[in-house]
Amino acid sequence: MFAFFSKNRAYIVSSLLTLLIVTFITFIPCLDNRFVNWDDNVYVTENALIKELSPGKVKTLLSSYCSGNYHPLTLLSYAVEYHFFGLNARAFHTTNLALHLLNCSLVFWIIYLLSGSLPVSIVAALLFGIHPMRVETVAWISDRKDLLLGLFYTGALMAYIYYLKKRALVFYLLSFFLFIPALLSKTTAVTLPLILLLLDYFFHRRPGKKLLLEKIPFFCLAVIFGMIAFAARNAYQVQLHENLIEFTLVEAMIMGVYRLVFYYFFRIIAPFKVSSFYPNSFGTDILPESTLVFSSVIILLALAGLIFLSAKRTRKIVFGSLFFLITLMPVFKVFNLGISADRFSYVPLIGIFYLAGEGFRLLYHKKISVILLGTLLGAIITFLSVNTWQNCFIWRDGLSLISEAIENYPSVPALRARRGNIYYLQQDYKNAVTDYSKTLALCPEHLQARIFRGLSYGRQGYHRMAAVDFSQALEIDPNNKNVYLYRAFARYRLGNFEKAWEDIRSIEKLGGTVPPEFIRQLEKHAPRPKK
Repeated sequence: MFAFFSKNRAYIVSSLLTLLIVTFITFIPCLDNRFVNWDDNVYVTENALIKELSPGKVKTLLSSYCSGNYHPLTLLSYAVEYHFFGLNARAFHTTNLALHLLNCSLVFWIIYLLSGSLPVSIVAALLFGIHPMRVETVAWISDRKDLLLGLFYTGALMAYIYYLKKRALVFYLLSFFLFIPALLSKTTAVTLPLILLLLDYFFHRRPGKKLLLEKIPFFCLAVIFGMIAFAARNAYQVQLHENLIEFTLVEAMIMGVYRLVFYYFFRIIAPFKVSSFYPNSFGTDILPESTLVFSSVIILLALAGLIFLSAKRTRKIVFGSLFFLITLMPVFKVFNLGISADRFSYVPLIGIFYLAGEGFRLLYHKKISVILLGTLLGAIITFLSVNTWQNCFIWRDGLSLISEAIENYPSVPALRARRGNIYYLQQDYKNAVTDYSKTLALCPEHLQARIFRGLSYGRQGYHRMAAVDFSQALEIDPNNKNVYLYRAFARYRLGNFEKAWEDIRSIEKLGGTVPPEFIRQLEKHAPRPKK
């Protein structure tokens, strides 16, 4: 293993230190960020599972789902931090950044083992470290799962590469045992057995029964954890906000191709717009939906053809491309469309960045000026680093995060409603009403916005307007006991005691209960009507 450091040790160490320093500086703004109201409450601030670090709680973590997912190692890491630091956001952000730096080191090491080239390693690892598509994973406390996945997944890959190079059983076993914490961090690690077969192809291992037999333990684990992930999602029984429409297999495949080309591929090259939310929209003001979808299919077929033709001369392009596609595969669902998110690309982009490193080596061998190549690389690294630095501030808190998403996608009602919720919790009811009103202008049937605008009106003393909102909410959901109670209180404030008693009767008919103190206050002004 230490042969890695035996050649050009000074250059390797200095390159690795440069990589870590540049990446650390790029992500420094994250350390001052706070918790955001996007899953941080579910995983950390309001998660009872992490509030106690004891053998009993650890056992509970290992057998619990969280938000429809099974990643107990991620929850355990939160529990350890909470035990020592409480809800100190800086501690959680520091851990995220430390894990990312470790992953950068492992990527640097793996690319060196694959390419045998220090320049290829430093280019690929730098791109992995500072690309703006890393911001969501590093700056968002709730995406610890992808950082831990990256740590153990790349560790397992590195161990397997050493197994291929040295034929020592200990490295095979190490790869297998690192696969377990990778799965416990995030079940998308199930793709590892396929990547191991891809490594066999890359290193020219002869296809045969032995290769498949080696992978049986890995595939068995992958199947087990795949079943656990499926059970966790079913137990959750709540689809993501974009999974509301079912599609045929052909439709889902076409939309998946569109997303692969116009979301992932294009954002790798031009990562200008960073957001916590990316809607599944196809058409634009310039190009219609059909044109974009057709174009994405043509582009992907052309890329597939080039990759196939390249296999006659080199296995590098096939390896890097398939690494990206295979590791991204779990986020492409069949028959429904999952969300698009930068965090899903954390491990997959290793394949693309490896190809980028090899591309720079190819240019060097084509006798391109070293000064020109160095200037080009420096410009790219500077652009990406500055872009990433600026995007870290988007994650400063929940309000800045959602405001950026609204600026990018002003016509999405769910975003307006979410920011309205933030204002409501901050008791900024005037701005809450503004966002809820814009939500309802975009989507009049948005129940939550209707209810919370009524509550916001009530908090400001506008009880008549609140009662109107609650009445309209009950037209959408006539069995909502809470809304009846809200309207009863608004009517009580307006002096309309008879109507307030009607709402109380509606609550009781639905099997709900009314706070006794409210009943007593109402009875002081008007006795309960006889049934």
